[in-house]
Amino acid sequence: MLRNSDPHERYDFGSTEIGFMIGDVRFSKWPTEANIVFVGSAIYGKNSFNLIEERIIENLQVGGKVITLTRPMFEEDKRFQQIDSVLVKMSWGHSRCFIYKRVQ
Repeated sequence: MLRNSDPHERYDFGSTEIGFMIGDVRFSKWPTEANIVFVGSAIYGKNSFNLIEERIIENLQVGGKVITLTRPMFEEDKRFQQIDSVLVKMSWGHSRCFIYKRVQ
């Protein structure tokens, strides 16, 4: 079942609800219930990437997870622990996927 509610779309998969933000994460209102953040980091410049990292640090709650493509995040931040790194096949070739969990 697809439900629309600005500023994002929400999908109901039984007991698991998934929402997708539509907007610029650097400036948009952060969803308080967000617990997984995907960053397609292959497309961001250094400044944008750093701003996105700052927003995640400021807003993601303990236990939340972050998934990035091609570039690692939180290299100097002990509040996040890298829990996995896998090679995934993308339309442009293979890309490294980094998975983090907020621990503090």
